[in-house]
Formats: sequence, structure tokens, C-alpha cells
Amino acid sequence: MYRGEIKMTTLDRYTDSRGYLMADSLLIQSASDWYIDSTTQLGRGTYRWPTLDNARSELLASGFAVSSEPCNYAGNYLVTHLATAQAITEQQQRANDEFAHAERGYIRFGACPKNGRSVNNRDNCLEAGVSVFEAEFVGDKYRILLDSTLQATWALVKDRPAYRIYGKVVGTGADGEPVVNVSKAIRL
Repeated sequence: MYRGEIKMTTLDRYTDSRGYLMADSLLIQSASDWYIDSTTQLGRGTYRWPTLDNARSELLASGFAVSSEPCNYAGNYLVTHLATAQAITEQQQRANDEFAHAERGYIRFGACPKNGRSVNNRDNCLEAGVSVFEAEFVGDKYRILLDSTLQATWALVKDRPAYRIYGKVVGTGADGEPVVNVSKAIRL
């Protein structure tokens, strides 16, 4: 403990504000001490230590790993809760097992445009067909296949109704997504 701060307590698993498992946080140096900056239950600045060695010792004793070198240009250290990291690995393995023999296809969030062409907002023009995401399907379950650019796009449309899309790929959209000439769309 440091300057009357609360003693570190640990949970079995850490989550972000939406309830998703999150294992990683940052250990940051301020002008006078070191503190945890986290979007999980660890919070921002709740736990503080006078030195990096003090922080590392208490974190290691509490089930965390601390990177041996700074993880970014600001000199912050990556802090990983090991049990949560293991739970994430197990969750990913279960999903991989469930989708091991999945059928590849396409999914769209929101109904297809009546004219069969999505709007490319970046370039202010129409795409060659309908913008979709690649996905894997097992029965009525699906898993969207996203890269970092498409994650941002998906975040904007994920609350719209989902449609399984069938058709031929006719191009690539502005965000790198497949563009399809749709032959059939089924609401999921």
C-alpha cells in the first residue's frame, strides 16, 4: 500500500464496461508515482505505488504479469491479468471448435439497398454492388470475420437487423469489404 491507498484486491476475471473479458491494462508513471490505467474494474488511478519495483512486486503477487520493457513510446508497461487472459484463450478455443466446420459466406447489417448498390460515403459514389462482411455460419449462429478497419465499420452498423447474403463478389468496397451482386438475402 502507498500513501493510504486501498490494498489491491483481485477478481477471478476482469471485464470492460460492456461485460467483455479484458485482461490488459497499463501501468503508467506520473510525476510522483506509478498507477494502473484500465477500462476494467481496476479503474484509473485507484492503485498507486511509489516505484515501478513496488508496483511490479504487488501485481505479480496478485496474479498479474508485467511487461519487462515499456510497451509504447510513453514508457507505459503492459499489465495482464493471467486468469482473465486464460479465460479469453479458452473462450476463443471454444468458438474455434464450434466454427471448425463452418460454412463461409456473407452477412450484412441492414436491408440491402433497393438499387443493389451500397453508398461509398468516403468517395461519395455508389459501390459496384452491396457491401457485406465475410462471416462463418453454423446453423443459426454466425461469426463475423473482421480486420481492424472493418471492426470500426461493424461498430457503426451492428445494431441493425442481420441478413445472410448470397451472391457473387463483384468488387471491394472503400473499407476493404467485399461488394456483392446479391442473388438472395435472408433475415437472421
